[in-house]
Amino acid sequence: MRVCAGGCGGLFVPGVGALGSGATEAHAVTKLTHAQATSRFSSSGITWSSSGGCSNRNNPTCTSFDQLNLTSAQGAQTLKSATGCALRITGGTETGHAGGTYSHWDVTYYNCGGC
Repeated sequence: MRVCAGGCGGLFVPGVGALGSGATEAHAVTKLTHAQATSRFSSSGITWSSSGGCSNRNNPTCTSFDQLNLTSAQGAQTLKSATGCALRITGGTETGHAGGTYSHWDVTYYNCGGC
């Protein structure tokens, strides 16, 4: 998920603390539907866009949040709340992005400006 934070300093990546802390316990991961994620983002004043104007996870021009980790959505909400900056998500769990345990297909937060 690419997130543009209009006016935030630094880079925010949910889960990095756990990666660097030496934690070895496995934890159950809660996955969200697209509707659940967009509801969370809307209620927090977070916007999103899609170059294809769609949310189909199997279409790389769409922006989908289907199967997004709950903690990733919460991280975006925390960033928005803590900074007061405008956040716009331009990529999510749609196909065509990085794979791997921590990416959820593509879950990366980018700083797109400075306060």
